[in-house]
Amino acid sequence: MIDTNKSFRLIVAGGGTGGHLFPGIAIAEALMDINPINRILFLGTDRPLEKNILAQTPFCHESIPAGGLKGLNIQTKIKSLFQIPAGIVKAIKIYSQFSPHLVLGVGGYVSAPCVLAANLMGIPVILQEQNSIPGLANRLLGKTADRIYVSFPETCSWFKEKKTIYAGNPVRKSIVQASKNRSTKQNSRFTIFIIGGSQGAHAINNAMIDALPYLDNHQMVFIHQSGQQDEQLLKEAYQKNGFHADVRSFFHDMITQYQTADLIICRSGASTVAELTILGKPTIFIPFPYSADNHQEKNARAIVDAGGAEMILEPHLTGQFIAERICFLASHQESLEKMKKNSTAFGKPGAANQIALDCYKLSTITG
Repeated sequence: MIDTNKSFRLIVAGGGTGGHLFPGIAIAEALMDINPINRILFLGTDRPLEKNILAQTPFCHESIPAGGLKGLNIQTKIKSLFQIPAGIVKAIKIYSQFSPHLVLGVGGYVSAPCVLAANLMGIPVILQEQNSIPGLANRLLGKTADRIYVSFPETCSWFKEKKTIYAGNPVRKSIVQASKNRSTKQNSRFTIFIIGGSQGAHAINNAMIDALPYLDNHQMVFIHQSGQQDEQLLKEAYQKNGFHADVRSFFHDMITQYQTADLIICRSGASTVAELTILGKPTIFIPFPYSADNHQEKNARAIVDAGGAEMILEPHLTGQFIAERICFLASHQESLEKMKKNSTAFGKPGAANQIALDCYKLSTITG
């Protein structure tokens, strides 16, 4: 039984990218829904992206000294190693003031000093792994964590069975709500939403420019998140080929674009995959080929194997090929419906709430 007269205090440690942050935000939202007097503090980097994302939430944020190790030169690795003690010291100071009941690591190099500080202070630790292949930080920190929540069934094999739970990747409650309130589409033409991430995806952008001559500008419209670099180039390409297209460097109202689209074309970061499966959106994934441990391809493969999406590997990506897949799906409604059904079956809309409730089981609140 949860005592709503007492505040549960959680540290969310990690970040650096939206893919790490959004699951932490989703769990924090679920804890606040359980009890509005709960307190959540995010510890992460001082990168503008992270600050901007958290500025749109009610949660406080503090930065921790930390640096990456994987895929960097030896000088940078040495500098990062020397930052770990400073990060641990700062985390201990924050914990002494905040008195957390639990520390949640969501991945990324910032989570390491925060989790190590919790270990030193005897504070229970939980981890949330977004990708099918765990990141380096969570692989190492999982050895001492009290619980690990994973987003894909196959990820369980990376950690001890008795403390690992397949919960799915938590998504923000606005996404879950949108999946329940499906709006009626206003536009009768087939709508394709192309997402390259916050910085765009140059390879996808170029492929779409090459694809336009093979597509019907009377039957299709496009929404295209371009990134700043290719925004003007894409606007000109769509106009030249006679297409109606809403091209922007970045969309802040992603839910509206998701709901408008008949087909999504995007990378396969873990949070994107989780959101699209909960919304049940037919998708063509084009994994980023240089992601750590090729995790984006593994993320997409799980959905493709379940029949909820298609995938084009970037070495095989051409304008003509992607145009053929768009035309096929636009003219085969039964294929789209099958993808919707299978994608939705893979989604885990209750992940954030499941993890939030388990947080209470792992820590005794005394005040």
